[in-house]
Amino acid sequence: MLIRMLSKENPHVRVEPSPVHYEWARRLSALDPDLLRDEVGRIRDRARYLSIWGEEGLIPLQPFVVSRAATGLVHALGRNLHRLAVEHALARADGDLHRLADDVRWPESERWILHENTMLGPAVESCRTDFLVSGGVPYALEVNIGTCLNGSTSTPVLNETLLDTTVGRAVSEAHGPGAGSFLAGLAAWLRAGRGSGDGRVALVSSADASDEGSFRWAEHQIRFLASQGVTADFVPVEELDAGDGVLTWRGRRYTQAVRYFMLSGRLLQHRDAVIALEQAGDTAFYGSFLSQLFTSKAIIADLCQNEHLSADARRVVGHVPWTARLTERHALRDGHKVDPIAWAADNRERAVLKPFNLFGSRGVVVGRFVSEERWRHELERAVASEDHVVQELVRPDSWRSTYWSIAEERLVTVDNPTFIGPFTVAGADGGVFAQQPVADGWPGLPGSAAGASLGTVVGA
Repeated sequence: MLIRMLSKENPHVRVEPSPVHYEWARRLSALDPDLLRDEVGRIRDRARYLSIWGEEGLIPLQPFVVSRAATGLVHALGRNLHRLAVEHALARADGDLHRLADDVRWPESERWILHENTMLGPAVESCRTDFLVSGGVPYALEVNIGTCLNGSTSTPVLNETLLDTTVGRAVSEAHGPGAGSFLAGLAAWLRAGRGSGDGRVALVSSADASDEGSFRWAEHQIRFLASQGVTADFVPVEELDAGDGVLTWRGRRYTQAVRYFMLSGRLLQHRDAVIALEQAGDTAFYGSFLSQLFTSKAIIADLCQNEHLSADARRVVGHVPWTARLTERHALRDGHKVDPIAWAADNRERAVLKPFNLFGSRGVVVGRFVSEERWRHELERAVASEDHVVQELVRPDSWRSTYWSIAEERLVTVDNPTFIGPFTVAGADGGVFAQQPVADGWPGLPGSAAGASLGTVVGA
């Protein structure tokens, strides 16, 4: 039923900034200088803790506004790819997640996530599908499953902040731009999951190494969830205790917990406590580390190569750039069988190598950004590891947007490609994350993050 929903969207609609987007920019340029500075000050104050800009960076003053049909299309594609990925993974598991772990080459050292107490729904029902847009067509690079998703906090905060500016209110009155909210979806998901109880929810992250800035992100979420009937606390990884089968902190017991951290760096010293939380049968862990197993890029490659998909599913997967496991001797490409290793060797400037199971662009090698010698070396290494895919490079469109330069104290225009990520939360649309390099670069690729601004996409 979910796949058929795509037929309600126009698959031929172009995804691009709309006339309303450029109207927003014109209104910003026409503001009285003192009023403009006041606007910038309010945005900085309300979103400072999101780590979107550096000390001399660029502050986003507008969302990326696209047509409602465009947001409908990317949300439908994101929902359907999410569902296809989960269904494919469960089919490969055939009732035993160890089979899936074997299939995607999950490392032995990380198989502590495979245990009988995991509640699958809370682990896999949230997602951000990452798209680059080329020629107005959205192409999905990967499907990120879980709750520890970059932009899940910044996107709703920026939506709220930018729409509440002088220009935002004027544009809203004229055109009614809108977007879903990851936080609203999370609140509904948590309410549905607690049944008849009213227990507290733990927002679990690091006290001093939060993925999205200082503790204020948690304060914002706690206030918002309270407005939606959900009582939550920030619970530091450094202090959690789940030794008796339920998460406890400062004398409180939690039957629901949400993950906002990756187990890396200095947080590895708390590995045993995290494993205990994963195995706590009386606490539903939203975004459990099990979600990473379903995020494997091997699953996207399998969908791309699956000859037995329905026509509707095939139309959805047609929005994935050609992807194949480097362990395959033959892969389908445009209806013909090719050797993916030979194709990658002969098409360096069109190819990207990606590890099955790493995150945050770790281990990604983009052929056009390296020498022929380096490419041959990286390809040999990827083939030998037996845990990489090759994906065809998407050449993204540039989108123009208006920022405030902190260093120059003036409006600036950036015209670079934009990386967009629609969120799905328990089947509901949860807004659209955006990232744009503020200097030359390609979004979502290694080396771009330091010079990128986070943003948001709305439909009007």
